Amino acid sequence: MLILGAGPTGILTAWVLRNRGITDISIIEKTGGTGGLARSLDFARCRLDFGAHILQTRDERIRHIIEQALGKELRTLTARRAGIWLYGSPVDYPLNFGRLMRALPARELARSTASSVRSRLFSPRSDPAQTYEGWMVARYGKRFYETTLAPMARKMWAVEPTTLSEDLAIEDVMFGSPRRHEPVQQSSYFPQNCLGEIWENAVGQLREAGIGVVLNATPLSLRIERNRIVSVAVRTGSAEVEFVPDFVVSTIPLHDLVSALGSELTRETHIALERILYRALVIVYVVLLKPRMSPFHFIYFPQPGYVFQRLFEQKHFAEPSDNTGVTVVGAEISCFEDDTLWRASDEELFKQVAAGLERSRLATASEIGEFCSAREPHAYPMYTWNYRGALERVLDELCGIENLLPNGRQGLFKLGGVDRCVEMGLAAADHIATKQSRKSWRGTIRRFAEGRVTN
Repeated sequence: MLILGAGPTGILTAWVLRNRGITDISIIEKTGGTGGLARSLDFARCRLDFGAHILQTRDERIRHIIEQALGKELRTLTARRAGIWLYGSPVDYPLNFGRLMRALPARELARSTASSVRSRLFSPRSDPAQTYEGWMVARYGKRFYETTLAPMARKMWAVEPTTLSEDLAIEDVMFGSPRRHEPVQQSSYFPQNCLGEIWENAVGQLREAGIGVVLNATPLSLRIERNRIVSVAVRTGSAEVEFVPDFVVSTIPLHDLVSALGSELTRETHIALERILYRALVIVYVVLLKPRMSPFHFIYFPQPGYVFQRLFEQKHFAEPSDNTGVTVVGAEISCFEDDTLWRASDEELFKQVAAGLERSRLATASEIGEFCSAREPHAYPMYTWNYRGALERVLDELCGIENLLPNGRQGLFKLGGVDRCVEMGLAAADHIATKQSRKSWRGTIRRFAEGRVTN
C-alpha cells in the first residue's frame, strides 16, 4: 500500500492499519517533514505550530488514538480564549449581545442591534443556494456584516462575499460559527508543547514496525490499467523510484493528484478542477521581548489596515517553559500562491507585521525582536459559490478508480480542524481493513461533506 502525504490523515491511516497487522505500507511526503498543515518548527528556542491548531472532539476513540500515537496523555485547555479586534481592542469571541454592548460605541450598537432584529425577523433561513453573505446577514444583521464580517471575508479570500458559498460560514473557518450538524465543543486538548509531537512520535512507531516514510519525495505519475493504479513514479532527490502498490491512499492536494494522473483522467475532470481554488498562507513568527502579548490565545483582525488576519501566541497552548521573558507571536497572512504577498520577502512582510503590532499597541518597537516565516501554498480550500459541482465531478472520477482512496483535508478539499483529519484517517483505515467497496467510500466522503461523524 502507498500513502501519498505525511499529514495527520496519512500518518494516522498507516498507524491504525499497523495496529491491525497491516504493515506493507509506504508513505511518501514531498516536504522534508511530517504533519502537513499541523506541522511544527523550531525557532528562538521554541517549538511552534504552523497555525493556531487545537484538538476538539467528543469521540473518546479519537482522543484515545491520538494519545496512543503521542505516547502520553493530552492536556486539557480549560480557558481557551479567542478574540476579535473591534474599535481598538480585542473582544471575546464568539460574540454575544453583552460583549457587543461593551465593545461598540452607543450609536453603532443601536444600528447593529436594529439591523440584527430586522434580519432575524425577515431574512430567509433555509435557502439551499445561500451565499456566505446571505448566511451571515441572516444571523448577525446587515450592519455588523458590512462593518466587520464582510471586510474579514474580503481579506481572507480576496473576493466579494457574494461569490462565496455559505459553507464557509458553516465550517467555522474564521469566526467559530456552529457547524450544520455538530454541537460547539467546549473542551480543547493539546500535547505538552506542540502538535508536531504527535506526528513525530507516530512516525517513529511506524518506522520501528518496518513501514517506510520517505521525505522529499514527489509523485510524478500514476499509471492505470483496467481501472486500477498499477504503478506510481516518485522523484526522490535526483533519482526516480517506481512503486507498485495494491492500494493508494492520497491525502495530497487534489491539483497534485490530478496532475500526476494526467491523461488517465477525462478532460471534463481537468476542466472542473479549474474551478477548485486554494488560498495560500504565510505565517510570520515574531519574538516579543516580554512575557505575554495578550490574554487571548488568538485574535482575529478584520480591518484591512492590518496585513494579518489573525495573531496567535504559542505560549498559551504549551506548558510553561524556562523561556519566561519572551513570547513568540504568529501572524497569519492569507494570499494566493505567487501573488504580491506571496512573492514578498520575509523582511518586507516582517515590516508590515511589526507595524501592525505597534499600531494595535500589542507591542512597542523596542519589544519586537527577531523573526522567521513559513509558507503553505494549499492552506485553505476556497468555497466559491460554484465549487460543489466541480468538486463532485472530480471526486466521482477519482473514486471510480478501484484501488484509489482520496482522503484528508487536501485530498477531499475539505475545511476542518486536526480532529476532523484524524477522523478521516480512522475512517480510511476501517474502510481498508474491512475491505469495503469503493461505493461505500463515496458515501463516507459525502457524510464528511455534510459534517456528520462517521465513526
